[in-house]
Order: sequence, then structure tokens, then C-alpha cells
Amino acid sequence: MDITKAVKAGTEGIWVKWKDGAEILMRMSPKLLTELYKKCSVRQENGQDELDQELYTAAITESVILDWRGITVNGGEAFPCTPENRKLLMDNVMEFSTFLSTTCLKLEQAEEAEAKNS
Repeated sequence: MDITKAVKAGTEGIWVKWKDGAEILMRMSPKLLTELYKKCSVRQENGQDELDQELYTAAITESVILDWRGITVNGGEAFPCTPENRKLLMDNVMEFSTFLSTTCLKLEQAEEAEAKNS
């Protein structure tokens, strides 16, 4: 099994196709997602940790999305990948936030399945 792509995804990031030719450079690794999950969890009175979804979304937006290409505004003007624009897309474009969440979830599920088969 060649793990080059998986290692690159966790360090440098990999380009993932989104829609209409747009691509998102995403850094994804189980370790990163676990760290973000822990960082964004709040201990409840019953002793259970509960994920603060707003914090987690912000952390994912900052840590997972590295860049993008092919996302435009005003009929073709490049829409730069800035912290503000990442947040704008996550907060206002359901297709984008769903894509990002789904992509991260698929990675987690693949890692869990691989761990079970090991």
C-alpha cells in the first residue's frame, strides 16, 4: 500500500475536486481532526465532553482549508482564499460547508475501517 498521498494530505494538503471545476486544497489527517475535536469539546456537568459545533466549524475552516482555485465572483473574478472568505463560504454556502464536512467525515470513516481491519 502506497501511503504517499495520505501522508501528503496530512502535511501539505491535497487538492480535492469540488464542483464546476473548482478545487479545494485541504489538509486532512486523523490526528488533526482528533486534535480539533478535543480542542473544541466542552466538559459538561455530567462529565461527558460535548462538541461545540461553532468552535469546531471555525477550527476546521482555519486548519483544513489551505487554498482553493476556480472559485469566482462577479461572473469570473477570482475569489481569493483568505480567512474572511473561508468563513464567508462556510457560514453562507451550504454546498461548501456540506462538502467540507462530508470530505472530513469520509476520511474519519476510512481510517476507522482501516483500523478495524488491521
